[in-house]
Amino acid sequence: MQQNEYEQTKAWLNANKASNDNSRDSLFNDHRHAIVASSDPYGLFAEVISEGKEYHYCNGELHIVYDEKGNEIWRIK
Repeated sequence: MQQNEYEQTKAWLNANKASNDNSRDSLFNDHRHAIVASSDPYGLFAEVISEGKEYHYCNGELHIVYDEKGNEIWRIK
């Protein structure tokens, strides 16, 4: 049975989730995946951890960046 585009994209996202030990289901290694994962119809929120920073996406847009100590260093206006 052939998968439709939605199912293919969901499988692509699931295959590219970052491994983590605290069950963060929307954590990715790549910003491309987070942008798609945080867009309708795949979800609303996604995160990327890269070079010690946490990037939080909402609805396909980067909204907040935290440094390695958890301090907010950038927020969308």
